[in-house]
Amino acid sequence: MRRTTTLLVLAAFLFAATSVMAQEALNLRYKFQKNKPLKYRLNMGSKATFTMPDGNVQNLNMKTYIELTQELIEKKPDGSFRLAVSIDKAHQIVNGNNTPLQNMPPTLVTMKPNGEVVGAAAAQPAAGTQQLQMIFPTRMIREGQSWMQEQKIEQPLPMLTKTKYTLVKAQAPFPGYSRPVAQIKNRMKLDNMETPTKEQVSSETRGNLWFDVARGCIVRSKAHSDFTFNLPIQIPGMMPEGATVQVKMKLQIEISLINQ
Repeated sequence: MRRTTTLLVLAAFLFAATSVMAQEALNLRYKFQKNKPLKYRLNMGSKATFTMPDGNVQNLNMKTYIELTQELIEKKPDGSFRLAVSIDKAHQIVNGNNTPLQNMPPTLVTMKPNGEVVGAAAAQPAAGTQQLQMIFPTRMIREGQSWMQEQKIEQPLPMLTKTKYTLVKAQAPFPGYSRPVAQIKNRMKLDNMETPTKEQVSSETRGNLWFDVARGCIVRSKAHSDFTFNLPIQIPGMMPEGATVQVKMKLQIEISLINQ
């Protein structure tokens, strides 16, 4: 009887210890290293429908493929990173037509360890690369806890968005990746919000992000967005005053770490 009681107490203790370890708070931080660039592949697809004032409907299907590199130039005394972000390959397919994208020089950005980009580069992030600039909270985070992030976007319209992030799993396996990762889900919803350029926008975005806490980098990010907005159109003599084009757009973005 005494031995059985001892085993039960030991089992209860181990269960409690395991629960505490599972609830250990994470410090979500980027950890760029010299001479260890991070290479990513971005796939972005969009389907848009434009309904003209006369009822005519036009469709635009677009796919964008980008391979880019984030490389540490300098780690500053305050702990922030000076990074070079370069696009290695890029092309678009618009309504079935393949279009190579023009090469662009590397962009230099300064990023805090929690992902906040400072300086002029923070004002206009490149389309689709917001997932590589995810801002983590400054506090420690446990499973089930959430935080909000405000971000200015330029596509498909300039606006300020608020996204809710939740740490779903502190450690979870990811297919094809050798280490456990943290899983983070996100949701952003807008209901008839007015943009700075006076368009009314309704939108919803849902996605997941997998982050290697030990390595300090994003492993995979997926997001799906739906946008609906009315775009003012002014063609004197052809369109009535106040005419608008109704736009419905579905957008899918996936970012994958190449050099695992």
